[in-house]
Amino acid sequence: MPPADIVTLDRVLNVYPDWERLAALSAERARRLYGVVIPRDTSFVRFVIRLIDFRLRRQRKHLRAAIIPIDGVDRVLRAKGFRRQVTARVGPAWRVAIYSRM
Repeated sequence: MPPADIVTLDRVLNVYPDWERLAALSAERARRLYGVVIPRDTSFVRFVIRLIDFRLRRQRKHLRAAIIPIDGVDRVLRAKGFRRQVTARVGPAWRVAIYSRM
């Protein structure tokens, strides 16, 4: 993928097995801004993810969902030259974070 001014990952990191690597590689492509949508770490969201994973296991699918820690995303992106500028709650389940290049 070629570099872009803005890179966004909408509900991707939480289902990718190596989310840290995906975040790092995609951040390398962002010139100015990086946006991510991840599940919030609440008891409600953890419960829903357990239900989703149970259903996926019963269907013999390899896909799994997870809570991605915002501190972990911050760490990966800080190493790539980004700083978190905005965090917002979107509904009961999602968190949006926007980062800018330092």
